[in-house]
Order: sequence, then C-alpha cells, then structure tokens
Amino acid sequence: MDLKLLDADPTDAEREAIDAVVGAEAANGDRVARRDRTRRHLLLPALRAAQRRVGWVTPGALGYTSRRLDVPPADAYGVATFYALLALE
Repeated sequence: MDLKLLDADPTDAEREAIDAVVGAEAANGDRVARRDRTRRHLLLPALRAAQRRVGWVTPGALGYTSRRLDVPPADAYGVATFYALLALE
C-alpha cells in the first residue's frame, strides 16, 4: 500500500468520531508547540473510534488522525496494521 494518506479525505462521520477522542480542532489548525506534542497516546483510541463509526479504518481516517495528532502517517499505518482489532479493509 502506498502511504499517500494525507490526500484522502475522511467522511463527516469519521471526523466526528476522531474529534470526539482528540477534542475539537483548534482555530490555529491544531498547531502545537514542540513541547506539547504528547498526544500520540490517542492514536489507537482515535483509530478505534473511526472504525466503530464506519466499520473499518479508511485511508482518510488514517490521514486525518495523523494530522490531528501530529503523528507521521507511517506511524499511524503501523499502529493500524499491528493491532488485530483494527481493519484496513
């Protein structure tokens, strides 16, 4: 799979599910100071929330979660493929 995840758009349902876990998007586009980038622990709960909403983790949900949590897309994909409870298809 090619990791062009940031180009895919999540559905509104996926956005709502992910935002419920990570919080509403800030007016500054969720830009955070380097010292405040400690939200990686929300990656698995956010991906699970997206999957519960639509049945699987779509490329749009992976990209949106990566952007919201400031996590590289490859890391999000690695988490999604590592855990058997997440489905990418």
